[in-house]
Amino acid sequence: MPTQLMIMRTFANLVGRSTLLTNDPSNEGLQFLFSSESDRFGLIVDLITQTMTSELDGLRSVAASLAANLALAVNSNDNSDEELQILSSMIEFVNNEKNDEVSHRMVLTIYRFISNNPNAKEIAKALEPNFSQVEKKANCSAIVQEIKKQLL
Repeated sequence: MPTQLMIMRTFANLVGRSTLLTNDPSNEGLQFLFSSESDRFGLIVDLITQTMTSELDGLRSVAASLAANLALAVNSNDNSDEELQILSSMIEFVNNEKNDEVSHRMVLTIYRFISNNPNAKEIAKALEPNFSQVEKKANCSAIVQEIKKQLL
């Protein structure tokens, strides 16, 4: 687990820093991650998905942070399988998440993917997300309401 945590933190920081500094897809950090010569993006998305079932709050927190950073970094109209996999994972696990910060990052990720992408919005509708538990959390309720409005 320590290795997995360090790898995920490295990528979360790489994507987060690249996005905050320039939000430019020509940025070297983002090029490294999204390189068409490798499947780093796919591997990272698989790692996020697998980590969301971990019992360790810290590991889920880093996975949710990485997902949120990726949601900001990717082209929101790309509709890649990886983007949709992140969205599906967040929807699947968000209602059962006990940690408030992890829940917050998860709903931010969902919101970011559906806010500018009609295809992601349709997929989210088809998945019929259940926000009954997460919307009770103070730091998530406003975002969940926005998500619900968009999914109407």
